[in-house]
Amino acid sequence: MSTETISKSKNQINPQKGWITIEDLTYKIKEIQGRKKIKDADDAYFEILENWDKANIATVRGYQALVLNEEDRITHRIFFDTKKKLRPTDFDTVFDVLSQVHATKVIVGQNNPHKQVLPTNQEELIARRFRKLGEDKNIVVKDQLIVSKVEFFSFKDNGL
Repeated sequence: MSTETISKSKNQINPQKGWITIEDLTYKIKEIQGRKKIKDADDAYFEILENWDKANIATVRGYQALVLNEEDRITHRIFFDTKKKLRPTDFDTVFDVLSQVHATKVIVGQNNPHKQVLPTNQEELIARRFRKLGEDKNIVVKDQLIVSKVEFFSFKDNGL
């Protein structure tokens, strides 16, 4: 396998590292063997935080999706690397990636480089749009978390 990056228009694949870029959204899929059960937002937070690059959590925006099976056990972890907030135009790509692993349920975590875990009005609107698109694609968005090194905000636990 070649170590150089393969490029087709704006889509790039780096097979050596497992990262795929579509437009300006880069992602990596990791299949999970232990299949830990996620019972609540606390479990999701600690699972997301455990697999976040601690050196960058407060400086570089990122997203993680925990794909769950019917028993709420993690089957896949998807890392999304984008230097900006996800926009509604990115959502189709995110759900296409979720479809690749036959996702039916997902928990999404994002950090905020400004260390603020309370969502802005815009983030609340985006969360609602994301859940709606999940419904349209038959993928249940169980929760969305904004995480930092020391705390998190759960949209579900806060009725959003």
